[in-house]
Amino acid sequence: MIVLSGLAIWKPVQLALLTDLFGGYVWARYWHLCPWRFSWS
Repeated sequence: MIVLSGLAIWKPVQLALLTDLFGGYVWARYWHLCPWRFSWS
């Protein structure tokens, strides 16, 4: 999921369908960055 959300952040226009599956650009960023915050605890 981290790889797919990273791709959605990196190329949101070219991969618009993927970005939309994550709920848009803002939510794709959330899904990409949120697991890293919790893994350091």
